Amino acid sequence: MSNRITIKTCEFCGKTFEAKKSDSMYCSPTCRKYAYIERSRRRIGWRVPETYTSYKHKQRNEQENERTEKLRQMVRDAFSQNKFL
Repeated sequence: MSNRITIKTCEFCGKTFEAKKSDSMYCSPTCRKYAYIERSRRRIGWRVPETYTSYKHKQRNEQENERTEKLRQMVRDAFSQNKFL
């Protein structure tokens, strides 16, 4: 069995992490626990508290905002150097 470490995205919080196993889905035991709580509460029809889901979406939104800002900066730089003309 080879010891390959792959880069994956956490299913709960959206962070990237180094997966030591090919079937790893979560970056930490905390994310795994919160994902289990969220799944089990939805399964029985309970309303999932905002703290669980908002943490996940907050992380994803921060990553998207960083990517968007980098892209905007690249476009600004390209226009300032007249690469589009």
